[in-house]
Amino acid sequence: MKFKFVYILLFYLMCVLPLKGEAHSIKIKTVNQGISVDDPTSETYWFVDIDDENEIKFFASTQNEPLVVLHVSDDDFVQKVQTRHSENWHTRKLINAPIVLSEGHPIPYDWIAPFNDEIVETVIRKRSGNTVFRKSVRRTTRFISAEEAMELQMLKDGLYTLPGEARLKLISIESENHQLLVRQLWCETDTSWWIFEETPNRRSWRIP
Repeated sequence: MKFKFVYILLFYLMCVLPLKGEAHSIKIKTVNQGISVDDPTSETYWFVDIDDENEIKFFASTQNEPLVVLHVSDDDFVQKVQTRHSENWHTRKLINAPIVLSEGHPIPYDWIAPFNDEIVETVIRKRSGNTVFRKSVRRTTRFISAEEAMELQMLKDGLYTLPGEARLKLISIESENHQLLVRQLWCETDTSWWIFEETPNRRSWRIP
């Protein structure tokens, strides 16, 4: 009986736990804008871990501790953003924020209401000391073909394989002056994470 218990425990640790972790982990490749996407020295890799507690954690490929954590409610609003600098954590509490922008941060943790197309215009609030800054943004969506996504280098051979005849949805966030802040390409039949993201500073792809 003792040996049977040990065997079951070993099977769980070696087989079940790794599969469970892989089911929620996504790998991202980021290239800074203005640098060739074919230059391997310009690439940075991140891991996105989505757990059952509505936490989305972002890791550098060389670290075991997250650098950014998004706390998302069941109805897909961000309640809190935590960012780590060295060993110190900075926490920004929000009230049902539909959109959160990384705004120059190297990690692509932008959240742009991927499952809520009712949001067209909203105001992003950010506090610095006793001052609250407000930014009005507009959210738009449109469906694009795989061919157009390939032409725009949002889809690249060997990086992501579309599941069947899936539709691609491009979500964009623009400022009041129509400046692109971020856009993401999502697959309607694979909503685990975006396929591609672009900001003025970087481009990122989901990879195998």
